[in-house]
Amino acid sequence: MLISLLLALAIDRYFTRPKTAFIDFYFARTAGLLSKGLSGPASKHWLRAAIMILPLLIISGGLFIADSSLLSWIAQTVLLTLCIGSVMLRRNVECFESALARGDEEAAGRYLDGMSQDTYRVASQNDLACSLLWINYRYYVAVVLITAILGIPGLIIYCSARWLQLNVPGEHQRSVPEEFIRIIDIIGVRLTGLTYLLVGHFSRAATPWVKNLFTVAPSPRLFLTRVGQQAGEFEVGQAKASASSAAVLAKRSLGCLVVIIAVLTLAGVLH
Repeated sequence: MLISLLLALAIDRYFTRPKTAFIDFYFARTAGLLSKGLSGPASKHWLRAAIMILPLLIISGGLFIADSSLLSWIAQTVLLTLCIGSVMLRRNVECFESALARGDEEAAGRYLDGMSQDTYRVASQNDLACSLLWINYRYYVAVVLITAILGIPGLIIYCSARWLQLNVPGEHQRSVPEEFIRIIDIIGVRLTGLTYLLVGHFSRAATPWVKNLFTVAPSPRLFLTRVGQQAGEFEVGQAKASASSAAVLAKRSLGCLVVIIAVLTLAGVLH
């Protein structure tokens, strides 16, 4: 997995990718094709089920039939590249940094809102840093964690659930995609919070991390931002400085995770 991850991160860092180089494009095309053949009151439920199941069956089934280590490695590399980041993220990140550099916090908030494309919106300029941490988790850290723990099947299901949550939301919060992604995020933010402890202010961040470790009461986003605020020592009322600190913390967290995966790979735990 290590080589696949390094290649995917390098491509995301150094190349400007078109929308066809992101997994969301293919989910949207699949949904468009399937919706033409579905009708009736239950069509939305069938569409959501198909988006979660069909890609998993096609890719996993094809790799099982091929039974090739090389093909599995290629598939893992391609999927990681497709799943890391998002086209909206790439379009807005430079504008966000530019607005932040010139001190235009309102514009930075709008660009960050465009980057998130998630189930919440930036509440205020003071929320910039917390939102930045959550976006980094959803589109980078979570993808890496799930691939390392659950492999290709888990990665496909998570990304399909992430897309459905945004584009084809369920009628209630207990639908299968929302419940799946909630459970994954509960675990994922705790592991991500651990990397914040390692690369940030350990003693300050350890308190909220340990306090909420075994409770699901705080939402995953709230848990992550509470730990991140302490680890990054965000300054209250200083949106620009806090956002800059959050960006540094997010990059260090991802780097720390890559190092951990490298160590586990060399130790033979991961392959």
